[in-house]
Amino acid sequence: SWRYFPGVMDANLFYLAMLTLHLFCAATWLGGNIFFIGFVALTRRENFLKNIRARLIFTYAISFRKMTYVLFAAILLSGLGLIYANGWLNGSLFVLPAAKAALLKLGIFSAMGILQLVHDFFIGPRSYHIDGDEIRVKEEYRSVNRLVGYTVFLITLTLFLLGILLSRRVIG
Repeated sequence: SWRYFPGVMDANLFYLAMLTLHLFCAATWLGGNIFFIGFVALTRRENFLKNIRARLIFTYAISFRKMTYVLFAAILLSGLGLIYANGWLNGSLFVLPAAKAALLKLGIFSAMGILQLVHDFFIGPRSYHIDGDEIRVKEEYRSVNRLVGYTVFLITLTLFLLGILLSRRVIG
């Protein structure tokens, strides 16, 4: 059931604004991850990048990490806005099928956020050794870092698909 925001904006406009922001931020996050995976694969294949590979990956990862949490905040707020626009911020959140799907998506997003924090602040920093201007990869942490990173990526794909199905009313 649509709600109206007297004096602020029409409910349809609010819903479309939240959906646009949500999709833009999710697509930016997903695209950045896809780019990173391709970037890592490219640097592995090109011999001329071998000497600077670790620095390139580290620089991208640190820059993308800064953007990640801004995107996560916008995704969370716009997702809550979508729940509000649909009139589910009440007891129906636990009853209506579409609302329960949104709640499931919120739970999965929370788990992914926690896993991303672990990846960025506990596992990731152990994967690199910085000695002045030289950055070296620590092989013993690289496989764990990669496994957690790919898990976050797969969860992201799942959330993206669930979001599309939910917004198109295929589920719920």
